[in-house]
Amino acid sequence: MVQKQAMPEEVKDKILPVKKTNQIILTKKITPEMLEEKKQAPVIVKFIGILWYILTGVTFILGICLFFVPGALELFMDSNFLTGFWIYIFPIIFILLAVLFFFIARGLFKLQKWAKILVIVFVGLGIILSIYSFIQDLTAFGNIIVLIIGLYVLYVLAINKKSRQVFN
Repeated sequence: MVQKQAMPEEVKDKILPVKKTNQIILTKKITPEMLEEKKQAPVIVKFIGILWYILTGVTFILGICLFFVPGALELFMDSNFLTGFWIYIFPIIFILLAVLFFFIARGLFKLQKWAKILVIVFVGLGIILSIYSFIQDLTAFGNIIVLIIGLYVLYVLAINKKSRQVFN
């Protein structure tokens, strides 16, 4: 026969008894603070989400400018590559990318795993392109900045223990 021991009142308030086949199993009460603690994103993940919102705005403005500013696309690309078809396709691609980046940023704030994976993929592509451009010696300073920011974002999302736990 199991004897019951007296518990202090402050412990009784924090423990919820659950009956299970003649045994009492003591479990903790789940408080709203405990649920909120798991759902809060670290500050650095919020910062990365803000960076993605900024990237969204820049990409959207670039897409709109490519639609309405004649010759703006020629600043970015070789004029031999540009035909009537591509002049209309590139602005649409930029605007669609801006919409995708918006949902990725929102997913980061909601700590959704698919958003983290897409950020890692896009940042990985950005790192590869910046290394390639750096080798080609095109705007070396901008590539170094993109490379540093990309490597840090990759570290935070893929390696940092705290952010990995939050996304799981």
